[in-house]
This record gives sequence, C-alpha cells and structure tokens, in this order.
Amino acid sequence: MTNPEKNLPKEMLAVIISVVTVYVLGFLVVIRMLRPKIAHDSAPLAIAFANHFGLLGKLIIIFGTVGSILGVAISLSYSTPFIVSSLANEHELLPHFLGIKSKKGSPWVAIILTALLCILLFLSSNYLFLVPCSVIVSLVQYFMTSLSMLKVQWKKKGRSKVKEHGFQLKGGIIIPSIALIVCIYILINLEKKVIIFGSILLGCGIVIYIIDFLFKKIRN
Repeated sequence: MTNPEKNLPKEMLAVIISVVTVYVLGFLVVIRMLRPKIAHDSAPLAIAFANHFGLLGKLIIIFGTVGSILGVAISLSYSTPFIVSSLANEHELLPHFLGIKSKKGSPWVAIILTALLCILLFLSSNYLFLVPCSVIVSLVQYFMTSLSMLKVQWKKKGRSKVKEHGFQLKGGIIIPSIALIVCIYILINLEKKVIIFGSILLGCGIVIYIIDFLFKKIRN
C-alpha cells in the first residue's frame, strides 16, 4: 500500500462503515418483517427468512451463519498462537515458555494452549454465552487502546506543532473519549455472568504477568 500513514485509516473506516451499513439495513428489514415478535426470537434473521421463504430460507441463514463463524474460527486458530508467541518473545508480556517454537518456527506451546482453552470453552457453555464473552474480551482491547490514545493526545497538548511520523489522530481527545463512553455503555448492558467471566480472565492475566515479572527480576 502506498502511503499507509494516510490511506490505512481511510481504508479501515471505509470497511467499518460498509459493514455497519449492511448490518443496520439487515436488522431494519428484520424488524419490519417480525415487528414485536423479534423480542422473543434468538435468531430473528433466520425466523424472518423462514416466514417468507420457508424451511429453505431458514437453512440458508443458518448455514451462512455457521460458515461465517467457522471462517473466523479458522483464521483465528492460525493467528492467535503467533500473537501469543510474539507477546512472550518480543514484547515480554507473557511467560517465556509460551513463545517456544519448533525448528520450523511453529509456536507449538501456544498452539496447544489455545487449542485446550478453546476446547474447554466449547464444552463448558453454549454459543449464546460465548458470543458476549468474545465481546468483553474485545472491549478490554478497545478500552485500553482508547486510554492509551487519550494519554498520547494529552501529552501532545501544548507542544509546538512538529511534523511527527506514524498515525495522526485528528480531533484530539474527542474520538478516544467517545470510544470509552461506547465501551462503558456496552459493558454495563452485558449479563452479570459475562462480566464475571471477563473479570476472572483479566485477573488471571494480571497474576500471570506479575509472576513472570518477579521471576525475571529474580533471574536478573
């Protein structure tokens, strides 16, 4: 990509706006088709298609949903172990043993760990519980990113305008502030057990980081 500093944010915004537009239009159609009955259906889009196209319409939506989930799961099964390995080796945010690789460069420890974690989550609950769990994991990332952007923008405040390399966020603290408000709004509307689950995961991560930090300090 030519000039990624300028074009990458534009491309990301274009993708986000396109996806949101499709989702909003789809749900507007479903709401108009089902009206009050949408509040009592766990799969409103499938029910709406079933009302107009019969069993075939419902099956199309169900298989499309399953295919979409499998696509995301397969892509994450490839990327997640390498992210874990990178956090352990390059950024030193996870225990070093998670970054152990085979002779061919595969992070086999991270692959086994993430596979076991996925199996436990799959066997321990249902899909309707795991979906908001994935939301709260993403919220942690977005929340911390927004906080970091607030810190960066605050540090820039009062400085003389000097040409800087990297991503330039226009609007100062407005965008990260809005992002924080949206994250908090989504968080308070999640189920209590989902918030507890996310808090446990966050606590485990903090404990692992502290233990690994103390071990490194002792070794040095």
